[in-house]
Amino acid sequence: MTSISLTSGQLYEIVNLLCEKGEKAESDDDLILADYYCKMAEQFADVSTKLCDLPSEDRVANLILAMN
Repeated sequence: MTSISLTSGQLYEIVNLLCEKGEKAESDDDLILADYYCKMAEQFADVSTKLCDLPSEDRVANLILAMN
């Protein structure tokens, strides 16, 4: 099992990067890839939004990768 801790600022940077990648893919007429990046950005944005509900000292997302 592997875990990654991300602050709200790091999540913000990930969302921005994924949006940029999506926009680039869209301008290159690769709509499937653009959709892929946009959906990933939405997932990270959802995590970031949930962090806003927590007190500032607890605003860290712990993402865990578990394999069967």
